[in-house]
Amino acid sequence: MKYKLNEASPRHKEAKHILNLISKALGINIETLMGPARHRHIVDARRICYVLLKEKMDLPAIVIGSYFNKDHANILHHLKSHEMLYTIYEDYRIHYDRALKFIEENEYVEHDMHDCINNMLLRIELLESKIKNI
Repeated sequence: MKYKLNEASPRHKEAKHILNLISKALGINIETLMGPARHRHIVDARRICYVLLKEKMDLPAIVIGSYFNKDHANILHHLKSHEMLYTIYEDYRIHYDRALKFIEENEYVEHDMHDCINNMLLRIELLESKIKNI
């Protein structure tokens, strides 16, 4: 069963913002990044998207996969391979660091007060669940 994204959610808007930033940082058209192309640099860019969505927003693999029309197992595979690739391949490390820096320099800002409040409530829920797991 495919996971249905809630496109009205503030977290969806933030995730799309992150994906657009990565696209710009790596110089890959967003449609190409989200599409089925299998060239090495595009697959690496997608992997960077998966990792940064996981790190920055703590999205589950099934949700990340929904943005790319991939199943959760594919996402988990790429998340696991990231650390090894980052350690071994300088080109991959440079691209990841560039995308991370670009995201940190262009933080997502809510323009609607309602969205801002909902986003803060979602972040509070996320932090509360992390505290319970500690």
